[in-house]
Amino acid sequence: MSRVSKLKKRFNDVLSGAVNIDPRGATLFLQGLCAHDDPVACLNAIVESPHGLSSVQTAMCVDLSVQFMNELGSTVLGHLLKASSVGGAVLDDLLFSMVEPPIFWSPFVGAFQKGELRDDAQLVFGGVLVRLLMMPGKDTTQYRGLAALPSILDKLLGSSNQEIREIGHRIKHILNTATVTTPLAVLCGPGGRHDNDFVDFREIAILPTGDEVLCQQAPFIRPSLLDDPDSIETRVEDYLDNAFRMLREDMVYEMREEMQIALQKKKGKHRGLRIDGLSMIGVYTGTEERKMRWGLMLRCNTDFKQLSGIGDKARETFLKKDPRGCKILKHQSLACLVADEQIVSFGTINRVEELLARNPPVIVLQLHGEASTAKTLSCLSTSKSEARPNVLLVEEAGEILESHVLTALGPSIDQMILIGDHKQLRPKVNSYQLTVEKGDGFDLNRSLFERLVLKGFPHETLSTQHRMRPEISAFIRELTYPELQNTYEAQMVLKIMRYLAQQGYKSEDIVILTPYLGQLYKLRDALKNDNDPVLNDMDSSDLARAGLLPTAPNGSKATKARIHLATIDNYQGEESDIVIASLTRSNKSNTIGFMDSPERLNVLLSRARNGLILIGNSRTFMHSKKGGGLWGRLIKLLQDGQYMYQGLPVYCQKHPDRTVLLKQPNDFNDHSPDGGCTETWYVPCLSTRHHSQNATLTVVRYVTAAIFAR
Repeated sequence: MSRVSKLKKRFNDVLSGAVNIDPRGATLFLQGLCAHDDPVACLNAIVESPHGLSSVQTAMCVDLSVQFMNELGSTVLGHLLKASSVGGAVLDDLLFSMVEPPIFWSPFVGAFQKGELRDDAQLVFGGVLVRLLMMPGKDTTQYRGLAALPSILDKLLGSSNQEIREIGHRIKHILNTATVTTPLAVLCGPGGRHDNDFVDFREIAILPTGDEVLCQQAPFIRPSLLDDPDSIETRVEDYLDNAFRMLREDMVYEMREEMQIALQKKKGKHRGLRIDGLSMIGVYTGTEERKMRWGLMLRCNTDFKQLSGIGDKARETFLKKDPRGCKILKHQSLACLVADEQIVSFGTINRVEELLARNPPVIVLQLHGEASTAKTLSCLSTSKSEARPNVLLVEEAGEILESHVLTALGPSIDQMILIGDHKQLRPKVNSYQLTVEKGDGFDLNRSLFERLVLKGFPHETLSTQHRMRPEISAFIRELTYPELQNTYEAQMVLKIMRYLAQQGYKSEDIVILTPYLGQLYKLRDALKNDNDPVLNDMDSSDLARAGLLPTAPNGSKATKARIHLATIDNYQGEESDIVIASLTRSNKSNTIGFMDSPERLNVLLSRARNGLILIGNSRTFMHSKKGGGLWGRLIKLLQDGQYMYQGLPVYCQKHPDRTVLLKQPNDFNDHSPDGGCTETWYVPCLSTRHHSQNATLTVVRYVTAAIFAR
């Protein structure tokens, strides 16, 4: 029989009354308790036995040494606490029998106060104290008094261990908000998870604290249930509270992920800049001519690698005017101060080029504490009293978070006008768990505009549009108003772009769209030899975060034509004469990912004024399980209008009877070299006939739509 089996047998023998507890037997009994893999089953066995509670109580009082409390004693308590989620009153009864009478509990408390407990034992002590404070139906007055002692609460809050500090904040919250009769549901509400979690959302600082970013407990967020009749009296307060908490959690979500990677607690590529060996040398308040809010002056240990080889006089010019220098520590960018691998605080960068140009550079970090926040609000009081608008106009309201609209609703606003389209893409958020698409009811990315329209709030729909040709807008009316890469499509886009340029189309009148960052990067890479691919700020940021955007320039681009590239999501609200779109998806399983969204297709079809060229695999999109119906309707409309082709249809202006369907990238070179056809044509010149091998092969000037199906 193995040792574990023997320990379990001793445990069962004691519970059955076959074996009595003695000093040696107590140790074996407790070891047998910990040997149970399932804490819930172990707890159930103890409470169902007539000898269970008394046996555990006796065994825990046999050895009162600090060593026992740091080892077996805390291990037993920790094992039982694992059953907290299902143990309920049963676990409370067992714990209460272990602390009353306080034969074991009093020495355990004393060892904690004297600093004799290890971190794991302190964690167990705090967990037991939380359970004692929240016991329903029992007088917890003595435990509340114990927890409020500075030797207990301050020690928990000041611990270097993150989990112990979280327990300290939990206890502090219970002491501040709970009474002896407070229901458990209230104690599990907002507040107490860390040092920046409060019942009143107005007390929560915008920038998170280190404990908040590292906290493993789920934040307090209510589902988006505005019509709950039970909350009618507190509906406005609950609405504002949850709007703030959800928006802020969406911001903290990405910061939390990034800090886990930066502190090497999670695998991944750190997207930010890490500077080690900083030392504080003073406080910066601006120059004599221009004072500003104070910030810490932090001197670097070494020079920035971007500044190596640059002379002292040219360093400041490089930081101000060179594109590479301008990217170093952008003004007001978020920064995190870390000491001994522990987050100290968050702040913002005050970019002072004169200090950054020093060797080694000096960084100014502005902190956002209570005092500095109060000073900032007082400085804004004058402008606040002068500017009192009574009308709020919100453009593109369908892609703006409701929380962002709320921040503009000042006390002077009498009227709000929302202009947008709730059938286009929703606002972008970082956390998928909070989205409408996830279906958990949080609905963070549902705009105020969409919510009001869906509720039947009075609104007007425009009947006339002035952006595009009627042939293109017909698709949109019919369809929506009743990390992937594809080498073939990237090469076809490149060839079509060159061909249109050969026919006289200006590159600034053309935009190339694609749903995916991976394809955007591939298109950018394919086009950069002949053109200067221009990305908008959002796509540039997304590519940089994905590690796909180089920081160094790729040589001189002065003679290259600028061509705009964008993802569909980030091109919403913009338009162009001609749109070339690479749909990217092509697979036997007919999966199209988020391209099944009617809103995304609406945006794609409504960006072009005169010409729209779609390149994609029609079979993949038509046979998609989720989006096949939507795309099938579009493709039928294209077929009915005779806009559907197996390639790019072109014809020669000099030989109208010669038409060519360019299906492959090589077809452009074979059938249309230099943009012309291969037939010989003649023009008279000074009474002598000369001939040329190239005629112009062109697309109809105002192409309405074409889709390549493979």
